[in-house]
Amino acid sequence: MDKSESKSLSAAQRSSLERRQCAEFLKRYRFSDGSGLNVFDSLGSPRQACSLVVATEKREEGEVMGCAGVEVSNIDDSSDKRSRRIDGVPVMSNLAVGRSFRRKGVAVKLVKRVEEIAGPKGWGYDEIFLLVETANNRALRLYKKMGYKVVWEDDSARSLVPMANGGLASRPTTVKVMRKRLPGNLWTMLFG
Repeated sequence: MDKSESKSLSAAQRSSLERRQCAEFLKRYRFSDGSGLNVFDSLGSPRQACSLVVATEKREEGEVMGCAGVEVSNIDDSSDKRSRRIDGVPVMSNLAVGRSFRRKGVAVKLVKRVEEIAGPKGWGYDEIFLLVETANNRALRLYKKMGYKVVWEDDSARSLVPMANGGLASRPTTVKVMRKRLPGNLWTMLFG
């Protein structure tokens, strides 16, 4: 299902989205590497950590195939009248795969790498969360296939969408908050 009012992005919309996404990545992941590594980690302890994983083709000038981010953050359950809050957990975000690289296992590899970074042998967590728009059926199928379970829905989220007039608008959306237990420590393996 396409949430856009327009059939495709104009050059101006594409440029605006790219600028906004780059600004968000710079703010969120605070990376400034340049060494060719495909994981950019922030400074700080794992309790304040963030990483951006970028998948590129193997050749020297390889095109970016996709990316996924993970950061330690707080999640608010606004759907619950008790207003539950989960503090300091890894949250995967910004999983994206270029059109020409879809259905080739890139998303699965990105998700697994993010899980390794956040997991017991990385930052030391035994679970990871993500938020996915309810209308994103492909992503929901992928995450469920990879062991993620819906914890609750949040109908207070916002999403940028292209408009028929060439602009961008922030629209309300509903997201599913999903969680997965990460293997790697004895307690999780025994009692999951």
